[in-house]
Amino acid sequence: MAITRAEKEKSIERLTNDLAGVKIAVLTDYRGLNTTELEELREVLRKNFVEYRITKNTLLKLALKNNPQFKNIDLNTFTGPLAIAFGKTDEIMAAKLIQDYAKTHEALEIIGGITNQGVLLNAAETKALAALPTKDQLKGQLVGVLVAPIVGLVNIVNANLRSLINALNAVAQATTVN
Repeated sequence: MAITRAEKEKSIERLTNDLAGVKIAVLTDYRGLNTTELEELREVLRKNFVEYRITKNTLLKLALKNNPQFKNIDLNTFTGPLAIAFGKTDEIMAAKLIQDYAKTHEALEIIGGITNQGVLLNAAETKALAALPTKDQLKGQLVGVLVAPIVGLVNIVNANLRSLINALNAVAQATTVN
């Protein structure tokens, strides 16, 4: 069944709005995934505030032209069926989730990405982005780096106190034996 012009305009408007608030859009080739697998992927993404939608390339191109920051993006390199994962809360979460799902479902393939600054990423760049640690992981690493010197100082102070206590205990035992 053909899509009417009004439905296409509505799809373009929705894509335009989604792209306006996105931190990253991960472009995927979903061919080979069955309906159950697509729904499973959508559920995984939805739990992490990522929306996944199948769209036509021409509609995506029109939506990109409607957003000033994306006007210079040339999507002619992308052909065939296309699905987009819209990451609105985190710069890498959408790419990471798609990459993780693709490890167990070889039919899903990352073909690129679009950042909120209007940069078009190729598949390798998007996969490299997915390999980065999440914000929470980076925060944990930063806390570990900041706490390490304090922990070292506490251990040094405690070591001196332990040495003093051990020396006093040795003196006390020596005086009670004599």
